[in-house]
Amino acid sequence: MNFIKQVEDGRLGLNKGVPGGLPAFDKAMFNTQHGKIIGLVGGAKAGKTAMLIQRYIVYPFLAGENIKWIWYSLEMSRNQIIARLTSIFA
Repeated sequence: MNFIKQVEDGRLGLNKGVPGGLPAFDKAMFNTQHGKIIGLVGGAKAGKTAMLIQRYIVYPFLAGENIKWIWYSLEMSRNQIIARLTSIFA
């Protein structure tokens, strides 16, 4: 899709992505759009994982969205990620 078409669709309210629970941020970013790549960067213990889980996994899940994720982390092992998600959804 070209840029002009995306702008026209946005003006018509057609760019409806998955909300992430931060209304001002969602409005600026048009929510999480299909095919978007998101990178979170910050220092250790800055809350990157907590924000990622809440915004991109918990809120879309509660909204009934069926989204496939690829999660790559240099700081957390697979077991740590699974443990965190289990503690939220169990």
